[in-house]
Amino acid sequence: MGTQRTVYWVTAYGKSLQWQDNVNSEIRDLANENPNLHIIDWAGIASEHPEWFRDDGVHLKSEGEAEYVNFIRENLS
Repeated sequence: MGTQRTVYWVTAYGKSLQWQDNVNSEIRDLANENPNLHIIDWAGIASEHPEWFRDDGVHLKSEGEAEYVNFIRENLS
């Protein structure tokens, strides 16, 4: 039953998240082991757009929230 479902995981991103690389590596490893697991690489695009984030580098501004929603939507289509 579980292998017949399509699963999407979004990579983590934050300017100073110490655990980000470990978590994203685990997500990629799991995707390699499970063909029904698809990665939405938010970290890849978010790292290129610091203007989307508040000063803490983690929480999104309004523009960043809209970009996040659009990015997820595009990757689910």
